[in-house]
Amino acid sequence: MSFYTSLTGLNAATAQLSVTSNNIANVGTIGFKRSRADFGDIFATSPLQKASTVIGQGVSLKAVTQEFSQGNIQFSASSLDIAITGDGFFPLKSADGLQNIYSRNGSFLLNDAFAVVNSAGQALMAATVDSSGKADLTNLRKLVIPRSTTGDAQKTTDVSLALNLPADAQVIAKEFDKSDPTTYNLTTAVTVFDAGGNSYLATVYYVKRQVATPEDSFNKWQTHVYVGDTRLDESLIQASDNKSEKLYVNKYGEIRPESKIPPQDISRAVTKLFNLDDLKNPTNSVPATAPGATLSNALTTQWKNGINVATEADALGLPNAPLTFSLNVDDSVDEVVVDLSYLTAVGASQTRKLTGVEIARELTNEINRLYGDERFFDFSSLKVDTAAPLFRLAVVDTEGAAPVSAQIQEITLTEGDGVGEIPDLSQMTITEAVDAIQAQIRLAATDLEEQIDALQLLIDAEDEPAVVAELTATQSSLENIKSNLESVTVGYDTVNKSFKFLSSLGKEIQLRSVGDSNNELFGLGTNFTAVDITTGLYGADLVPNGALIRAAEDQRYGIQVTFDDASNQFSIASGTTGDGSSIRVFDASPLANSLFGFSATTEGTLVETSPTPLRGIVSTPAVLDGDRIGIPVDNKFRVDASNNQFVVTVDNVTGLIIMPEKADYTIEEFRRELERRINAQADNFGRTVNGVKVSVERNDLGQSFFRFISGTSGNDSFLKVSANSVWGLSGGDSERGSTSRWLEPPQARNAAGFPLYVDREGQESTNPDDFSEEQALNLWAPIFLDKGELTFDTSGNLISPKSAIRFKPSVIGESGATLQFAIAYDGSTQFSSPFSVLAQDQNGRPEGDLIGLDIADDGLVGANYSNGTQKNLAKIVLANFTAPTGLRQIGDSNYLTTSQSGTLTLGEAGTAGFGTVQAGARERSNVDLTYELIELITAQRNFQANAKAIETNNTLTQAIINIRS
Repeated sequence: MSFYTSLTGLNAATAQLSVTSNNIANVGTIGFKRSRADFGDIFATSPLQKASTVIGQGVSLKAVTQEFSQGNIQFSASSLDIAITGDGFFPLKSADGLQNIYSRNGSFLLNDAFAVVNSAGQALMAATVDSSGKADLTNLRKLVIPRSTTGDAQKTTDVSLALNLPADAQVIAKEFDKSDPTTYNLTTAVTVFDAGGNSYLATVYYVKRQVATPEDSFNKWQTHVYVGDTRLDESLIQASDNKSEKLYVNKYGEIRPESKIPPQDISRAVTKLFNLDDLKNPTNSVPATAPGATLSNALTTQWKNGINVATEADALGLPNAPLTFSLNVDDSVDEVVVDLSYLTAVGASQTRKLTGVEIARELTNEINRLYGDERFFDFSSLKVDTAAPLFRLAVVDTEGAAPVSAQIQEITLTEGDGVGEIPDLSQMTITEAVDAIQAQIRLAATDLEEQIDALQLLIDAEDEPAVVAELTATQSSLENIKSNLESVTVGYDTVNKSFKFLSSLGKEIQLRSVGDSNNELFGLGTNFTAVDITTGLYGADLVPNGALIRAAEDQRYGIQVTFDDASNQFSIASGTTGDGSSIRVFDASPLANSLFGFSATTEGTLVETSPTPLRGIVSTPAVLDGDRIGIPVDNKFRVDASNNQFVVTVDNVTGLIIMPEKADYTIEEFRRELERRINAQADNFGRTVNGVKVSVERNDLGQSFFRFISGTSGNDSFLKVSANSVWGLSGGDSERGSTSRWLEPPQARNAAGFPLYVDREGQESTNPDDFSEEQALNLWAPIFLDKGELTFDTSGNLISPKSAIRFKPSVIGESGATLQFAIAYDGSTQFSSPFSVLAQDQNGRPEGDLIGLDIADDGLVGANYSNGTQKNLAKIVLANFTAPTGLRQIGDSNYLTTSQSGTLTLGEAGTAGFGTVQAGARERSNVDLTYELIELITAQRNFQANAKAIETNNTLTQAIINIRS
């Protein structure tokens, strides 16, 4: 048996030599895993044998198993060389597609179908991925890497061009012709793509059309875009402001951003096409103006040189005739009757001559007074029962002398409906108040006349000389007093805002309150105050203190009467500009008709409001805001001589406003009184102040300030207020109003001269079918930029367009390709430096060729193409088994599954149980050559020892044979 035992040892040694030799032979094989020979002893015994005395029968080869330890990583230049670091196998599919194969050999290449295969044609299997790179392990496919993209071309929709256009470029007025270089300044070109990825060269021509001027402070360039010989037609671009808000225009050419217009006032229907560049050169808005009839040349000549109205009335056969006409301005509820009859009255100066300009000024003043905010005098605060004692008056013969009791006359108005009585003491006009006071003085003189007559009767009946002398002295004194009273003329000084009393005899007049208390209304105390002999004033400030004579909503300001000696006409103009103003002049007296040419009919001359653009829009008043008020306005405050003066200029009238001193003003009371006194101003030319509004406003910090708004509007409207710094008005600032400017927006036309419209989709059209002129008059329409125009400010910054210039779809030549894209010029400038392209880009692309392949550690395969496309193609997954040593080797470092390899598991590289993959590297064999050489020596010794055992057995056997022989 020993021969056979040694023989098994020889066989085992031979097997070990074979395994070791195989390992050594594959030391350079990629992905090779070394094998080892596993041996077992042969031990056989029968059931009746004593096991402890049984000798073994040799050795047998149990299995040749592989060790799946990690091999060294060898780097390469190919992205398709892939090494696994850690556990796992590449899943492969046989060339015939029938077998699943697993390998650690990651040397791959592309076959003619762009599939990733190994040298045996076995395809690498990979999982499909979603947009985030997540693998679908249930869907493995051959990993295919296309050499070029298919269907990945993208048409150009957006082009970005940032340029510097030279500021010193010459303006070209010639009509553009791309074949004539003298009709444009500069060109650039950019490649664009259609939907199939075909490329075209788009050329942009730049023509400078305008240099900034004081009237139009913008530089303009016109662009023309061609692809070959095809000109691209720009779509409309709505104009926008510097905040990128869309702009709209109304029938008067006013331009506003969308946020400043009520949504319901913006047109959503078909509109006329309005271009921003056409909304230029507006004209001033004008008021409704009613002209009188053209006067005769003779009368015009007289008006130039000056006319004495009373004399002219006599010459016309109209002595003492009324000089009146009726006027309605801006559809007021009540018209006014303008009366200049004082110029024709008996006794009117026969020497005063008025030119046409002067009489127009006189008419202007009177009309504005009648239509203004004049107030009544309210004497009801002085009333006792039905009588209102105003003051006591004395005319003294010696200047500065104290009046004697006989000279003192009490002036009292009585309320009632009798002769000489006042219907309402609370509502007296200035004229009525003057006439009533004058009448009372006359009445006092009449009373003295009766006393004088009574004394005369006594004198005539008296015989006693002493009594007659006494009565005569008394009569003489009364006659002197009566004469003095009759010499008194009462008036009202609108400039100084006070009643005035003058004596035609040059006598001194003195005034005082009635009773033992002061008369604050008339500014009189209990002592007599002397009236200035020259001016008739006594130092009081008596502003009409009653209600408005004309309702506030029915007041009109700034009405103008003019005389034009070129057209021989008087005209009356509303103080309000625009189509909302109106004028009607009617019922002129025969004299007014003759002198002024105003209509004598009831219908008169009428200039109505206009629903269509005719005169423009309302002008704006002067608005003056003061600084912060320096006192707490929520509490009561004191006003005294240190802070009660305001110097106020309104239009052409300047006056000193002295507020009454008071210890407990409220801010509303103070505001109301200040407004009343400002509007009571007048000047020596008869001009009055009307309609000024005073309000107290708060700023964003909650601080109060005064705001003044003029009643008149337009460029001639003016406000200036100076006062103590406590009121925030110490700076003496001034403000002017503004005459509104307007134009009727011109409708754009095409090259053939047809008017253009904008449909509901924002596209231009020549079809007006759905356009409503009536509706458009009351709505705001969009404004558009001139097609292809670039606008720069004087600093060289691009002002418009804010958005990209979009072109309509265009078929290019005979290719049938359709291009539609937009060019954005954001970042473009117009500086003095030379022309340059600062940036250029477009979002189209052709089909791309493979220029790079990226395989991540987790197996994600990404391809890079020449058109800039990057695609995640798939993810290389790994396979693993519960018992890899049970796999069946089939050569080429490939394995097949067996029943002993256990369960197959697929997973992403880098996850639990799976190694990572590394592109551009290969896993070398895990054979350790030193170890294998030792194994080789060991196997050799084993073989030699077993051979020696056989030799020894043979020697023993031979010896036994020799013994028997």
